[in-house]
Amino acid sequence: MKFIYVIFVKLISSLFYFKNKKNVCYIMSYNNNLHMIKQTAAILPPDQKLIVFYNPRVIVAAYDLQAFGIKAIPMKSSFSFALRMIPQIMSARVVFVDNYYAFIAGLVHPKKR
Repeated sequence: MKFIYVIFVKLISSLFYFKNKKNVCYIMSYNNNLHMIKQTAAILPPDQKLIVFYNPRVIVAAYDLQAFGIKAIPMKSSFSFALRMIPQIMSARVVFVDNYYAFIAGLVHPKKR
C-alpha cells in the first residue's frame, strides 16, 4: 500500500511541479522546534507564508503555532489529504522536515541542487 501511495504522491507532485514557489512549509512530528518555526514565520516577507503540517500527536504545539498566527494543518496519510497537502508543499520554496516521512520519497524534486 505504501508503494501505491508513493506513486500517487509522485503523480500529484508532478502535476504541481511548476507551481509558483513562494511559501515555506514545515512538516512537524516533534514539538521541540517551536522557537525556530516562530522565528522563521516572523522574518518571512509579507507576500510569503509559513504552513506547518503536523503529526496529530503534537496537537498542543500546533495550537501554540496557530495562536502565533501560523497556519497549522494536521497530517493524515490518506489519498484525499494528499490531494490537498501535496499542492501546498509543491508551492514551497523551502520545506523543513523534522523526521522521516515515506511520502517525501514520492515528491518530484528539482534536478539542480
